[in-house]
Amino acid sequence: MLTDEQIAAATDEQLERELSRIRRELDRRKPNVSNVIDARAWPTPSDVLEGRPHEDGWLQLERRWYVGKDGHRTLRGPYWYFRYHEDGKQRKIYLGKTDDPESKLSEKRRTIPRD
Repeated sequence: MLTDEQIAAATDEQLERELSRIRRELDRRKPNVSNVIDARAWPTPSDVLEGRPHEDGWLQLERRWYVGKDGHRTLRGPYWYFRYHEDGKQRKIYLGKTDDPESKLSEKRRTIPRD
């Protein structure tokens, strides 16, 4: 590793050579793009860990997969969701990370206006 004094004393040609070596090493350390997972190759963005009927729907504990722009995948969660049908459409209420999804759902349903 060059010290500040060595860098200051180096010629432009020497600095260019060192810069080139550093860039090659950085490129070598980058992940191989061909090994990056394409988000479209994965069928679902979540995995259901637990599900149980509740009132007029279904409580589900899900892990969510976040896929970054470079293709890396990060597992997030688990989060609770409540799924139900209304007017012929499937609806979903996010309950988040909680130990008591039933009371969280009751709390949210009090604040969500129903038509």
